[in-house]
Amino acid sequence: MGGPCYLPWNFETKHKPSNSELKNAINKLNKNWPSEENAVFNATKPYTFTGKKGRCLVCLAEETYTPPWGTWNSLSSDNSKRRAFTDYRKKINEIIKPLVVDHITFITAIKKAS
Repeated sequence: MGGPCYLPWNFETKHKPSNSELKNAINKLNKNWPSEENAVFNATKPYTFTGKKGRCLVCLAEETYTPPWGTWNSLSSDNSKRRAFTDYRKKINEIIKPLVVDHITFITAIKKAS
C-alpha cells in the first residue's frame, strides 16, 4: 500500500519520445510561448525536458514573480489557486501535442533587463 494506483482499464504505458521529438517540442514551445496572454508565461521560459520518459518540463522562472498557484516549488492548499497550475500545464500540452508534460520544474533566476 502507499504506492501508485493504476487502474487497469485506463492505464497504458507511455512511449518515450526520441531526442529529436523533444528538441522539436522545445522549439515549438519557444516559438509559441504565450507570454503576451498571461503574466505567468511572461515570467517563465521553457528550458529542457527531463525524466525517464521526457515528460518533465524544466522552465526558467523569474525569481521576483509569485505564480498564482503558490510558489515556484509548491502549490497552494486553496483548490481555486491550484487550478492556475493545471491551466498553465494544459496550455503547454496544447502547444506540444502529441507529446505530453506530466510535471513542470522551475529554476528561478533574476530576470535580466531587455
